[in-house]
Amino acid sequence: DDADWDEKPAHRVAITQAFHMAATELTLAQYRAMDADFRAGDKVGDVAVGGISWEQAVKFCEWLSKKESRTYRLPTEAEWEYACRAGSETAFSWGDGITPEQANYQPTISYANGPTGEWREKTVPVKSYAPNAWGLYQMHGNVWEWCADGQRQYDGALQVDPRGPEGGEADAPRAVRGGSWDLAPHWLRAAFRSHGPRGWGYDSLGFRFSLRSTSGP
Repeated sequence: DDADWDEKPAHRVAITQAFHMAATELTLAQYRAMDADFRAGDKVGDVAVGGISWEQAVKFCEWLSKKESRTYRLPTEAEWEYACRAGSETAFSWGDGITPEQANYQPTISYANGPTGEWREKTVPVKSYAPNAWGLYQMHGNVWEWCADGQRQYDGALQVDPRGPEGGEADAPRAVRGGSWDLAPHWLRAAFRSHGPRGWGYDSLGFRFSLRSTSGP
């Protein structure tokens, strides 16, 4: 049992409203379509964009919604984990172990007695590793992904479309999921939870958007 205190107790979650999740983390090129002056050192266009605050991620979703006349948004923390797991109940969407060939993280640290490897020490293009069973790339590692809500406290009851706190205060935290290129594999697990103030913009923080579906439940 590798679960942290804020991942317990394990419980079922029902997602009743259909949504689409972007297949990849947002790329630098996609973000620059909104903000041409955004700087990211020597990174190239298909690398996952990093250094993004929650406010910037929300602003991009609002910009894209207006541009395409559809409702783009950040996923809730529950929606994010649902999409990450892709029907699995293991530590990672592919199983309970991890290798350097499966995700971008700090592979000099072993997980579950698994192999170690060379550390890339940077973000990588968004389709550098195989997708999960639902066609979503790099839900584990590369960059942290912002969620719409803050962290809710778990209990053992079935939760239906749960949402965490969404206070509007400038320093109100929001959940981040998935781990990143600069962290040990423990942080990449599907259940792992973290959070940060909405104004954070660290290099390892990015996002992927979701799209409200019109197909019903």
